[in-house]
Amino acid sequence: MKKEADEIIRLKLQLAQTEALLQQEKLKREAFETMINIAEKELKIPIRKKSGPKRSPN
Repeated sequence: MKKEADEIIRLKLQLAQTEALLQQEKLKREAFETMINIAEKELKIPIRKKSGPKRSPN
């Protein structure tokens, strides 16, 4: 029983750490998106890669 309780505590701690890391990464992504938006607007240059199928150079 003691080992199971210790494992549960360890897993809960690991989950909390993972959730905190996920929150930090979300904030980082939002900051990068904002920087790109501002740079595209201010410098008037496309930074983001265009998505969609690539055309052959024929």
